[in-house]
Amino acid sequence: MLFRNKLLLAADVNKTTNRDYKLHAGAEYCFAGIVCLRAGINETEFSCGVGFKYKNYAIDYAFALNDAVDGSNSLGPSNRVGITVRFGKPVLIDYND
Repeated sequence: MLFRNKLLLAADVNKTTNRDYKLHAGAEYCFAGIVCLRAGINETEFSCGVGFKYKNYAIDYAFALNDAVDGSNSLGPSNRVGITVRFGKPVLIDYND
């Protein structure tokens, strides 16, 4: 199977007091468990990025274009960088059960 354990699709809906429902959706595709490409959207932002994993370390970069959907009060583009260090042993999940 081409996408087995490589493609992640996610969506959620948020509802808070005195606010409308908010939909968020995104996708991530990983190559060889080392490089991941990502994209996401909600009603005020479109984002895309790339992540690199090596052992217990990861670095992520994302570019976001705020107010890409509704076009009001644009905050403009932004760049985001994240660094992750994982401690301890990973928890393995067997999806074949």
